[in-house]
Amino acid sequence: MCSEIGGPMIAVEKADLSRFPTLYNSTEDMRVYVAAIGNSGNVSSPTDWAGPGWTTPGSVDFEINNAFAYGANTNLFEDILRNGFVRGEDCFNTYDDDGDGNIDCNDWDCQYSSQCTNLGVNAAGYIDTSAPLVTGVSIEEYPDSALIMYDTNKPANGTLELYNYGDTQCLNRSYVIYDVGVLNANVRDYKLWHTALIYNANNTNISLNWPLVSGSTYNYKLKVCDSNGKCSVSRCSSFKTSSSLADCAYCRFVARISVSSSWNVSYDVNRDGTYEHLQGQVCGPNAGMKMNYTDGRKVNVKLAKTDGSVYMEFLNASLTKSGLNDKVRTISSSGDVIGDTAKVGLTSETRDKIVNNLHPEICRVKIPFSGTCDALYHCDDNGANCIDRTTATGVTLLNATTCLWQIPYCEFSTYSESTSSSSSSSSSSSSSSGGGGGGGGGGGSSVAACNDKKDNDGDGLIDYPKDKGCDSETDLSELDACKQDWLCDAWGECKNGIKTRSCVDKNDCEAKKKAGKTDALKGAVKPAAAESCETGLAITTTPTGAEGVKEGGTGALILEEAQKAGKIQFPWLYAKIGLAVLAAVALALILRRLKKD
Repeated sequence: MCSEIGGPMIAVEKADLSRFPTLYNSTEDMRVYVAAIGNSGNVSSPTDWAGPGWTTPGSVDFEINNAFAYGANTNLFEDILRNGFVRGEDCFNTYDDDGDGNIDCNDWDCQYSSQCTNLGVNAAGYIDTSAPLVTGVSIEEYPDSALIMYDTNKPANGTLELYNYGDTQCLNRSYVIYDVGVLNANVRDYKLWHTALIYNANNTNISLNWPLVSGSTYNYKLKVCDSNGKCSVSRCSSFKTSSSLADCAYCRFVARISVSSSWNVSYDVNRDGTYEHLQGQVCGPNAGMKMNYTDGRKVNVKLAKTDGSVYMEFLNASLTKSGLNDKVRTISSSGDVIGDTAKVGLTSETRDKIVNNLHPEICRVKIPFSGTCDALYHCDDNGANCIDRTTATGVTLLNATTCLWQIPYCEFSTYSESTSSSSSSSSSSSSSSGGGGGGGGGGGSSVAACNDKKDNDGDGLIDYPKDKGCDSETDLSELDACKQDWLCDAWGECKNGIKTRSCVDKNDCEAKKKAGKTDALKGAVKPAAAESCETGLAITTTPTGAEGVKEGGTGALILEEAQKAGKIQFPWLYAKIGLAVLAAVALALILRRLKKD
């Protein structure tokens, strides 16, 4: 890592940092300040310093693993292994769609959303402390090239640094392969998906000017940086090219996107503007198109309503075996693709499948309209919450007659020519991004509060296990339990065989429960406020089985029961005991006297 820093490096053991639990949390960003003393300085007056700055755990020397490889870390790649792709955030609803604990504009996924101008992570004064982290990696090795696809948890650009052959320590960098966002003005500079295609492009500005050697190992690093200049760098990693076409697991595959019967999929492989292959037309409705890794590098894909009323084009998309896995290629459920008389678009889940896996450079939409086509509105899945994008960067009206638009940076969900569309006109009914009606109205929900992707208690934490008020995903409330902390006065003097004291809960949990701020009480039960002077047993006025927490815990006596059972004695009892003792002594003396006589 010294080569990355360009100077000396100080290493600190995590075990040493763990000795300071109030300062160090292994899962949180850490603030760092460094100073140098030199020959002339001292602790009070350093000669040089840097910072304070921030570092994110896992951003330095992180390991690269193929998410789909045998033995992959299922915890690290849980999202991509479960869904087949990395889920993103829908910036229009009030759900935590990607399960990262952040909702809508507070999620970095929405940094460039038209819905989040000056909100959330874009708000004035927002302090960004985190570096981007790689959340999913997919590697395809070919005989003469390789493709590395990777995702980040916040918008970033990516760079693959290729090192000299045999340089297993990644000391001498030979080539740099930039993310497409750096090279193509139609693709956003900072985004969530990234690709590094290592092949003979005859242009070192794009990739290499020579092919890779089959059956050979190449060493590389990945570097990702966000718009604020915070970067993450991997450790030295490697891939091995296939020894031949016959040995290549990714070289040949069938390209197929499964859609509902009301939509068609077609492909323009040579990108001449003619979609020569209509999926399902040649070999039946369940058939796809034979594809290989070289032809699939750039393909135009079209999703069109069967009646031709609306369609979407994804230009210069990448068709790969990994990108078209069985979970990604299925968008056949009702509402996955949106198109009616008012709008056209994709739900957030379908967007993540298409855009974040096929990586199109340009997206176009043909919008239903009446009258003059001169406006473009970006709306939610139901056609509401529309924002005028007509003059936005990257927007172009391609055909006013058919209302065909190039949309900015392949952003979805729906597009409309006017703001007159409403949720009632949507043929999709509801969508994955709208959460089945968008956030909770109408009737009770059967979804547990600890598994509904909402911040129900307003503490900034969402669902189990992030919200400490959730013991499991089935909990019906996110409210944190209130821990009772009792403070009691000293015992008073005994009166009628009983001594008393006052006890108060420093956290006032009962009052919080009545106010709806908690729904469970934890910690110690309320200590007894009364105790028997003779037996020391606690006394409560609450009968066993009554509502509430029984004071004093086990072994407590009910006042009336204790009195009836004779367990609470009064002062006159001691007089009786004294008389009995005297009588016993007198009897003993009399018997002794009689024995002598």
